[in-house]
Amino acid sequence: MTQSLRDLFLRRLNQAFWLGLLMMLAGWGAWRFSRLATPPPISRPTHRIDREFRQLHLQSIASLDSSVNLLRQALTAQESETVLLNLTEQVRQQTQAVSLLSLSDPSFTEANPTDTRTALLDQCLEFRQLLLRKSPTPALSQHLAVFQSEVRHLHYRVAGN
Repeated sequence: MTQSLRDLFLRRLNQAFWLGLLMMLAGWGAWRFSRLATPPPISRPTHRIDREFRQLHLQSIASLDSSVNLLRQALTAQESETVLLNLTEQVRQQTQAVSLLSLSDPSFTEANPTDTRTALLDQCLEFRQLLLRKSPTPALSQHLAVFQSEVRHLHYRVAGN
């Protein structure tokens, strides 16, 4: 009887050893698998594209602001009407580009984006009309100051998003 108990004990000990070894291998495999299962961090290309688009939008607004400032300086220096009309046309084209970018910017959301486009373009065309009607310089300068204020406000809103 002692021999059979001894054999039974050795068999159970052998089974426990192999079961423990298998459990350790399964645990190690699960740990390795869990470390491999997490994907490496990847940069989202859409995030980069959005950031580049915003940079382009901000650069076009800054360029428009610079052109309006140049127009104000030309007005103050009492440049010829031809020079002022050429600068006004340049500002109108830049205003149109900024307006289109404002409408296309996915991160720039506002209640009615067409209001911004219409307001900027309307003010640009109104300045041209004032210039053609030979309005006094203070009125033209005041109009440009309001226009530049709106351009800078747009820059602030786009940069803030």
